[in-house]
Amino acid sequence: MDNLSIGQIIKQKRKAIGLRQKDLAEKLQVTDKAISAYEQGRVSPSLETVKAMCDIFGCSLYDFIQSRHDDPNVINQATAIVNTNKQVIKKLDSLTPTQLLAVEAVIDEFLAANNH
Repeated sequence: MDNLSIGQIIKQKRKAIGLRQKDLAEKLQVTDKAISAYEQGRVSPSLETVKAMCDIFGCSLYDFIQSRHDDPNVINQATAIVNTNKQVIKKLDSLTPTQLLAVEAVIDEFLAANNH
């Protein structure tokens, strides 16, 4: 996957509304390092993060993806993100309430350790 294409869209839209990486990070409740990683194509944002960005940028998810309609990698990457999220949700749906609490605890520990 070409993460750079999504990153280019994020950077373009962020700059279009006059936000610094730090400003966008605060609105998304992530670090500015995360925004930098998204924009540089080192990390793909989750679907939920992309949806939150769309709210901030004032565009629909469709419009966000169509920002680079000439680049099929963007559509492929967005589809992959959606499919990955669906797989995770399907797995989470099969867990018992106790197992879900354990997963949530692991996620909280991970996020705390990574300063998110």
